[in-house]
Amino acid sequence: MSLENAELAKIAVNSFVTLKISCANMLTELCEALPNGDIDLVSDAVGADSRIGRKYLTGGLGFGGPCFPRDNIALAFLGEQLGVDVTLPRSNAAYNHGNTGRILRKLRGRIPPSGKAAVLG
Repeated sequence: MSLENAELAKIAVNSFVTLKISCANMLTELCEALPNGDIDLVSDAVGADSRIGRKYLTGGLGFGGPCFPRDNIALAFLGEQLGVDVTLPRSNAAYNHGNTGRILRKLRGRIPPSGKAAVLG
């Protein structure tokens, strides 16, 4: 494999995983809005499909760390340089960024004005 193909494969894997994380977070929002919605049951059912799998299909805070956000940006940058439509990685990064606001809104209603909270994950 050439260096170019290897690097593209690496950033593509990370970008694909982040799409899966974003999908799980969208499903979490839907479950929270549905009566009797249960993200764990929905994720188990979706993940049972062998084409998808259960790994990284859990609702949560979104993706972070050094690689996941950077690799979405890198994939979008490469696509732009090559004249390829990069709506998908750009939209995924924007959705993930907005996910933080959803979590904060949920916490604000549960923490007293002078209270403190720690978020693990």
